[in-house]
Amino acid sequence: MTLVETAVHGSKLTSKFLTSFYTRVSVVVFDTSLLHSLYARIVSSWAVEIFNWERSQSMVHVKTHVRPEGDMLSVRLLPGGRMLTGNQSSIHIYAIPECAYHSAILPFVPLETTEAQTPFQIIPIGGISPSYISPVGKIYILVATCQHINALTADAV
Repeated sequence: MTLVETAVHGSKLTSKFLTSFYTRVSVVVFDTSLLHSLYARIVSSWAVEIFNWERSQSMVHVKTHVRPEGDMLSVRLLPGGRMLTGNQSSIHIYAIPECAYHSAILPFVPLETTEAQTPFQIIPIGGISPSYISPVGKIYILVATCQHINALTADAV
């Protein structure tokens, strides 16, 4: 996996190489999110794998995973050790478990039978947009309901 940070400065688009390390994935990656030292990816409709990309290396990963309630289509990392998952009808907000060291040689195989983590908040919606971080350090996520479009904002620090 190679992580590159992209930013817009006025009319100029810039990219900065962050890191590269080997990951085994036996399925398609459906969605990703990057915030500070964490990188999250949906590897099945019932599993999010979260790496501390600053501490992970090709042979040893520093990571954790979350088994959200219900299927999900999107993932967004939030400040304060939280994560948002979304599907077509709701968003769920979870605490991210502590990362631990794992061998990079063994593939991550999410089990559908693993007990789901309980979200600490569920918000019914009609859809979710990609998130982005503004030049002033705010995270923006658009959420649509049947009657409204709302912008969720949070400080990126």
